[in-house]
Amino acid sequence: MKRSFLSHRYVSVKLRVRILLFLIDMVGGFIFSVAKLFRSGYEKYDPENIRRILIFRLDGLGDLILSTAALREIRKGFPKAEITLVVGPWSAGIADCIPFYDRLIVHDHF
Repeated sequence: MKRSFLSHRYVSVKLRVRILLFLIDMVGGFIFSVAKLFRSGYEKYDPENIRRILIFRLDGLGDLILSTAALREIRKGFPKAEITLVVGPWSAGIADCIPFYDRLIVHDHF
C-alpha cells in the first residue's frame, strides 16, 4: 500500500486535514523558534529555592493511588519544599497513608 503525503506524521482520513495540521505545525515551530531568541535572559530555577508546592488531586481514589509515585519523585526533587496535598473527602483515608506530603487539605467541592 502506497503511503500518501504526510501520512507518517499526521493521522487523519482526509488529505486537507493533514495539510492543515502540517501548516499549523510549521507556523507554531517558527513562532517558538523566534521566541527562543528573546528568552536568553531567563535564569534556571534552583530546586533548593522552591519553598511551597500545592498539589490538587480532587479526582478519583484510584488516581490518587496511582499518583503516589509522582508525589515521591516531587519529594525527592524538592526536599526542602513544603508540599500541600488537596484531596476530596472520598480519598482522605488513603491520603493519610501517603508519606510524601507535609500538609493535607480535605476539600469538599460538591
